[in-house]
Amino acid sequence: PLMAKDAGSPLLTAHLWTLVGLSIVPGCFGWLWAAKRWWALPCLTANLLVQAICVLLTLASDSPLLLIISSLGFGGTFMGTTSLVMTIARQLSVPGNLNLLGFVTLIYGIGQILGPALT
Repeated sequence: PLMAKDAGSPLLTAHLWTLVGLSIVPGCFGWLWAAKRWWALPCLTANLLVQAICVLLTLASDSPLLLIISSLGFGGTFMGTTSLVMTIARQLSVPGNLNLLGFVTLIYGIGQILGPALT
């Protein structure tokens, strides 16, 4: 959505983040449902692939339809990634007293801070 500032329709570009937000909650439920049906790792792979494609769609064109699809797809996968990683972390056996969920949360937080700083 940030790359779509000059996408023709100011009304559309003003609400792309709204579309992302609206698709986050159903995306989490959808990915967790899929993980119960097909296991979390293949779902995480599909999730990341869909997310990458949706991000790249914004580079392909300024078409309003592609921007809407990109926003919905990104929102539908964004928190789903976190949900799937936590599901996988819960299923792994770890040596010693390592709190894997806490460790994954720590690494995710570091990535959220460093990601924007490095770009």
